[in-house]
Amino acid sequence: MIRFLARSEFPFNYCPYVNRNLSLPKQPIDFCGELELIPVRVRFYPPVAAFILEGERRHPNQQIGKPVKDKLTGEILQVDYTVPLPRRSFDEFLLWVHRYIDAAIIISPLELAEKHVSAAQRLIDKYRID
Repeated sequence: MIRFLARSEFPFNYCPYVNRNLSLPKQPIDFCGELELIPVRVRFYPPVAAFILEGERRHPNQQIGKPVKDKLTGEILQVDYTVPLPRRSFDEFLLWVHRYIDAAIIISPLELAEKHVSAAQRLIDKYRID
């Protein structure tokens, strides 16, 4: 008779997507929550800030900060969006932020902020006329 082990009987942190005897593929490690998540914080400005506030569930672990509003008009001046991401997702996340390149700055992490600034500079350089 074959008996299957319960998860509690495994000598390691069991994850059905990972074969610990082989080189580990990237995606399944993420499924098992084993990748380091780095908080990414972006500050959005008008007109995108209001749109960001409307999207309650873009990511299951996102946090949307309290918006800063103009005291006279009530217009939203800025809102911070924070989401924990594995480093390997940074480039994909940047593609999303770059859709709003003139209305967003990346606060942290520094390496992502530098990539964002570099992309903005490359865009400016394309418009320069010699």
